[in-house]
Amino acid sequence: MASPKVELHVHLDGAINHSTIWELLKKKNLPLPKSGSYQDFLDSVIVKTPDSLLSFLKGFSIFLPAIVGDLDAIERMSYEFCEYQSKEGVIYAEPRYCPHLLIPHILDDVEFLSHNNSWTSDPSHKISTNDVVEAVNRGLKRGQEDFGIVTRTILSCIRGKPEWSEEILNLCIKYRNSGVVGIDIAGDEAGEVTIKDEEQEGRMLDKEDIAVFEKAAELGIHRTVHAGEAGPAKMVMKAIDILKAERIGHGYRVLENEESYKYCLEKKIHFECCPTSSILTGSVNLNQTPVHPIMRFAKDQASFSVNTDDPTVTNTKLNDEYSLLETWGLTEKQLQQCNINAMEHSFAEPEVKQMILEKLKSAYGSA
Repeated sequence: MASPKVELHVHLDGAINHSTIWELLKKKNLPLPKSGSYQDFLDSVIVKTPDSLLSFLKGFSIFLPAIVGDLDAIERMSYEFCEYQSKEGVIYAEPRYCPHLLIPHILDDVEFLSHNNSWTSDPSHKISTNDVVEAVNRGLKRGQEDFGIVTRTILSCIRGKPEWSEEILNLCIKYRNSGVVGIDIAGDEAGEVTIKDEEQEGRMLDKEDIAVFEKAAELGIHRTVHAGEAGPAKMVMKAIDILKAERIGHGYRVLENEESYKYCLEKKIHFECCPTSSILTGSVNLNQTPVHPIMRFAKDQASFSVNTDDPTVTNTKLNDEYSLLETWGLTEKQLQQCNINAMEHSFAEPEVKQMILEKLKSAYGSA
């Protein structure tokens, strides 16, 4: 599809150039997978076969140590993100990340990264979440200037880590005039939906998380929530009604319940769709569901966008995602509408939103 484009759902620390990771791993003498070759590295971090979300995330334990605790590397990652996006014709992007996951000691503390703990940072070099956010901001600022795109960031809470959530909110408040435009909660929903007692909401709805998202809504901080990816339709409903989500990250499984889906349509909830990752995480099984949920969204004129999620893991570019959707039957006009939908539901300031929308409509001949 022709440029320009908008991307709303891409994890900054899941969008690092393979060559950059490889360079830093070797420079820091960090563990390399298997034989230690570049091909073995690629084979270990790139997911090719559909499985589960947790399986999809395993590669992070291989490549995140190259970045964690290194403010220069975090700034470089952010700068190179802008370069990568500009090559894909992106003029506005909202990368998201969890600052806590880029602090040295965190690698030992997160369940889906805990199987690879051979790397430890220099304990004498302490960095804070503020340091991480400022490094990201520096990199994105330089990247915007050099590559002519606009970026804003979303800070992610993590399911099962409610003790981080208040700090995430405070960072959103502190940096809301420095490019941070929203809050998210990410992580695996599987295992949270087996609780029979509806009064017990599971880890997704820890009271700390609920309080943080309620406060964010009160303060006018925008909210998006990963839901309906590994978990069922009711997780989408909880995200909207309890966590006050304005957008849903993924959301494919909302179609398992027609009433839930109708509710989302009525409330004009925007779905941040990621075609390739939806298959690789097992969220969508095309053997069981021959028509991808995205095609239902398109048919019903639901508001959705096209995104890459974690291109380091999927080994896809945004243009690849658009090409895939074209093979499924989406037209260029529908794909253009995805970008208009994305910008209309972006968390950008009104003047930035209007500016980007005008560029999109002018380029598409619909001004």
